[in-house]
Amino acid sequence: MVNVSDTLRDYRRCLRKRRYQTREAAEQKARKASTRTGEVIHSYHCGLCGLWHIGKQRPPKGQTIEVPGGRLCWLCGDPIPRERLEKSSHAHPTFTCSPRCSKLRKRFLAKQRRMKKAREDLGPKGSSGTSS
Repeated sequence: MVNVSDTLRDYRRCLRKRRYQTREAAEQKARKASTRTGEVIHSYHCGLCGLWHIGKQRPPKGQTIEVPGGRLCWLCGDPIPRERLEKSSHAHPTFTCSPRCSKLRKRFLAKQRRMKKAREDLGPKGSSGTSS
């Protein structure tokens, strides 16, 4: 079954970005953007439209990536400020760069848990859940 909201979100993510016909064109624009902004901008192939886009490299959702000088946010991929990391403890580590990202992360994880529970409550495909 296709999740319409995910499909629309992916479409919007692709639609709002500039498309490049070739990898070379996208890489050239990424290099210029990196020089202009001072951030690492990379090119990537879009599985939705089949063309090339450029953007900041972010970790896959659910992963915190160690980088020189710190870690990247679980949600947005920005560096987690040193002060925030120092406030966290081993028992309660921080995975996000800001209170806003932390709140959004909690909402995302809660939604994932609800969806998993709903799938478990439905049972295996083909079972109706009622008996005659």
